[in-house]
Amino acid sequence: MITRTATTAALCLLLSSSALAGETRTDTVYTSFSSDDMHMLLTQMGVEHERTHDSYGDPLFHCQMGGLNVNIYFYECAAMGVEEGQPKSNAAGCKAVQMHAGFSVGTPPTAARMNEWNKTMRHIRGYLGDGGSIHAESDLDVSGGVSVKSVQGFIETFNRMMPRFAEHIGFSS
Repeated sequence: MITRTATTAALCLLLSSSALAGETRTDTVYTSFSSDDMHMLLTQMGVEHERTHDSYGDPLFHCQMGGLNVNIYFYECAAMGVEEGQPKSNAAGCKAVQMHAGFSVGTPPTAARMNEWNKTMRHIRGYLGDGGSIHAESDLDVSGGVSVKSVQGFIETFNRMMPRFAEHIGFSS
């Protein structure tokens, strides 16, 4: 019992001294993720990006990853006092983030080829859109709580998987 109490006290002292020293904690849990949070993370990761907003006013990032154009969409965003359709680029936070890339190829893959990807691969789902367009997407729900490292891993995984997806659908840049 004394050992447990001493360990707990030492841990509390360590945590409070870190907070007092103003150190940034990498284990902070986020239950929403803002445009500013994403901008800082992409900048730290060295990902080229442009910050804007979609037709609903939610944050939107246009990025370059592995030579491919990737969009990062935000969903379920809270912005007090912002009218529908107006930019919420500094929204208090959004509950979900989606990575998306769209492709065009001369001969689109068959539905069976797309299903093969979805059946055998994790992390990115692919589908055929209207007019032969091809899409790759991955979603991250942050509402239950995620760390910055989790969001970074989500982005890195999408970036790592994109060349494999592009090859699978017959896309060459």
